Amino acid sequence: AHTRLNCGSTAAPSSAACLLREGHSLGGVRSHYIEIERASNQYAGRIVAGLDVNSAEFAASFPDFIPVDPETCLTQPLSDRAYQAKKNQVDKEVMEVLNELFGREYLRRFPAMHRFLRIGLASHLIHLDTIEELLPERCALRNTALFTNPAVQELRKYVKIAFPWDNHYKYYADASGLPPHVLIMAEFKKQGKKIDALVPKIEEMLESHQMTGTVSVSQIRRIVESSPTIRNMSTVLAEVSARLQDQQRFSNAAAADEDNSMGRVGDQFDMFDHPDGHRRHFPPGYTLQNCKL
Repeated sequence: AHTRLNCGSTAAPSSAACLLREGHSLGGVRSHYIEIERASNQYAGRIVAGLDVNSAEFAASFPDFIPVDPETCLTQPLSDRAYQAKKNQVDKEVMEVLNELFGREYLRRFPAMHRFLRIGLASHLIHLDTIEELLPERCALRNTALFTNPAVQELRKYVKIAFPWDNHYKYYADASGLPPHVLIMAEFKKQGKKIDALVPKIEEMLESHQMTGTVSVSQIRRIVESSPTIRNMSTVLAEVSARLQDQQRFSNAAAADEDNSMGRVGDQFDMFDHPDGHRRHFPPGYTLQNCKL
C-alpha cells in the first residue's frame, strides 16, 4: 500500500499526506507546523482503495443509501419534497439496522459515529458478492448479523454509487480528494455523454426534415395526429358515416315491412288472368264479368 501510494502515479498526494497516512513522523518542525491535509488525505485514501488514478472513474462517489432508481429518475424525476420523503424513510431503516448491529444505547452516546458506520455498511453491501466469494465457507464472519440478518440484506437494493456525469449524482455529496487531472477527465466524460445523447435527436430531426427539403412520412403522420383541424374533420366524418349507416338500416327495415305487408294483402285475394292480358287480384268468390264494350 505504501508503494502504491507513493509510486503509483506521477500525480501522487503530498508527502505530508503520505507520511500521515502511513503513520510516519514528520520530524520536529513539520510535526509542529503542518496540520493534517484533509483533501490530500482523502486523495491518498482513494489511491489505497485501489481506484485507478489515471481514469475518470477515479471520481466515483462513496457508496450510500439512495432511495431512487438511476434509470427511473431519467424519465420521471422526483421533486425535492418527494425525494426528501423517500430519503427520510430509507434513513430510518438504515438507522434501525445500525441500532441492531451496534446497540441503540451505544450509538446514542456517540452520534458522530453514525455517518461513518452508515458508509461502512453501504460499502460492505456493495461489495457483498466479492466478499462472499473470498471468505472461506467455515469463516466465523459468515455467522454475524452482517450476513444473517434479513434487514441488512433488504437495504442492499438502496446502495448505489455515482459518477459526476450521471444524472443521479446530484443526490450525493460532492466528492473530495480529486486531483485536477481527474476533474478534467470527468468533465470530458460528462460532455461526451451529452454529445451521445444528442446524436439520436439529430438523426430524428434529419429524418423528419429530409435533406431534400420534402416532408417525410413520419412528419406527415405527426402533423396529421397533432393538427386540431384534422381531428375535427375526423370527428365530423365519423358522425356522417354513423348517420348514413343509420339511414341505411332504417331503409332496409322499411323495405322489409313493406314486403311483409304486401304479402299479407296478397293472401286475401285470388289471382286471375284479366282479358287485358295482366294478372289481377280479386276478392275471394268474385266472378269475373265478361262484358264487351
